[in-house]
Amino acid sequence: MLIAFCFYLLVEGNILKKESIKKIQTFISEIKHNEKIDNAVIRDDVFSILEKKCTVLYFPLKDDDIDGFHIERTINGQKKDFVFINSAKKTEKQIFIAAHELGHLFKIINKIDKQDLEDGEDEEDVVNRFAAELLMPELIFKQKINEKLSEMDYDGKTITYTNLARLTAFLMSYFYVPLKAILIRYNEVGRIDSKTVEMLNRDESFNELLLRMIDEGGYTRLNKIPKTKGIKDLPILLKCAKDNNIFSEDYLNILKDAFSIKDTEDETNTLFKGEDNENSSNN
Repeated sequence: MLIAFCFYLLVEGNILKKESIKKIQTFISEIKHNEKIDNAVIRDDVFSILEKKCTVLYFPLKDDDIDGFHIERTINGQKKDFVFINSAKKTEKQIFIAAHELGHLFKIINKIDKQDLEDGEDEEDVVNRFAAELLMPELIFKQKINEKLSEMDYDGKTITYTNLARLTAFLMSYFYVPLKAILIRYNEVGRIDSKTVEMLNRDESFNELLLRMIDEGGYTRLNKIPKTKGIKDLPILLKCAKDNNIFSEDYLNILKDAFSIKDTEDETNTLFKGEDNENSSNN
């Protein structure tokens, strides 16, 4: 097992150019101002921000390959946005998914110069960086790292495996984001390289140690799976998903059965929410 490794400002994060990152950070500041968001760290408030901007469906799917998606459709001459979030994921994962889809919703890719993208970088890289900057502001992230390290036996260069897990558990709880988001953020702020990110993300022993540190720290909100079911205008979203080949016919039928949806020409003005699958019509 790896006992200790370098954890100091040695490498520069290699995801997006500094010019693009600055534009993303500036746009986030504008969003917070326009939306009157006072919290420096947004956490699960991202759900309410997203829900103000579009129709959001929360539904638990067992397929690990589906996290969420955003689609846009013109209805009665107006563009409508819809987002799906797989609520079978842990809450901290859903928070990152929501922030990611918010990046698509705001068309963050159009806020940067396309020529600034390196080979292999695309819209998903930009949107993921938007989500990271929104949920884990750089200055606060660095500040929390330093505060926690000051409590540990840290020599300024190397960190033990146990203390890295302890630090990571703390940051996951503080920012309310999943493990992978924290590991990638370490890389983005220059703490570890991309190979170490991949190694830690796959390392079962590190994940086991992380669970112990989550328990030790009393971070009880982590690793919860709420399996929320809720939606407004669900039939419209399902038709959009079908038209865009997002879901297979089997998944569409599962969702229709779960919410007792019948195929109908009138796909608007239906409200579904809550785990009790109550539904009502708005005329």
